[in-house]
Amino acid sequence: AVVSTQSTGAEGVERRGCWEEAVTLYELAGNYEKVLEILVEELSRRFMAPDKAHEHVHKIAVEVESRAHHVTLRKQFLLLLDLYQFHRLYHGGKLEEALAVITKLQLIPL
Repeated sequence: AVVSTQSTGAEGVERRGCWEEAVTLYELAGNYEKVLEILVEELSRRFMAPDKAHEHVHKIAVEVESRAHHVTLRKQFLLLLDLYQFHRLYHGGKLEEALAVITKLQLIPL
């Protein structure tokens, strides 16, 4: 009953646009599918805007990553985390490290 209440509460919070609270409630309910669904959406939306919100959503995603196993969206989620890492390294002037990340991802032929 507690899990059901947490999921119901998370749905309401998510509808109001409070993604952080929804992630917390879904995680408490053990619904990592929904947690990653929200985080993938937020990571995608903030990817090209390296600001405080960009860093904040990335921090939350990294914290959740170690707990979200056996989830359908995990591969997409991990790809976005790697792209965030590439973006941060590239814009931080760490070009060799950025190249190593993008090479590992095999998204573009090098």
